[in-house]
Amino acid sequence: MKKLLFLFLSAVLLSSCDGNFSYQEDLTTKQIVNLKINQDKWTLYSDGISKYYSSHVRMDELTSTIYNHGGVIAYIDYDDYQQVLPFVRHRADAKGNLWTTTIDYEVEKGGMTFYVTNSDFVAEAPETMYIKVILFW
Repeated sequence: MKKLLFLFLSAVLLSSCDGNFSYQEDLTTKQIVNLKINQDKWTLYSDGISKYYSSHVRMDELTSTIYNHGGVIAYIDYDDYQQVLPFVRHRADAKGNLWTTTIDYEVEKGGMTFYVTNSDFVAEAPETMYIKVILFW
């Protein structure tokens, strides 16, 4: 009986394995890059209705090793706090207008592109931003 139970449990356990597994890697190296994106470095893109701003930042530190085997985390850095990106903030003005501002980014080998989008698509240039990027591998 024990042998049958063992064979049954073994069959169930082995049949449920699909070959996908994860393991913990030791990511022991990190680098912090502080960026300043001046207000005049934001470029407006529009298709006539939708509008957003972007700014590409060249980063030689973002190597193919980091891109393929490491990771990137970015924070918007204010005087008294940091907020991990994507940053989503709901806003209102004195006239009762409501909108949401989203700041996000894309990573590529050798650089990053940051985006600022307002949900009402008003073309208001972003302010100068300080971004902290953590590269780890």
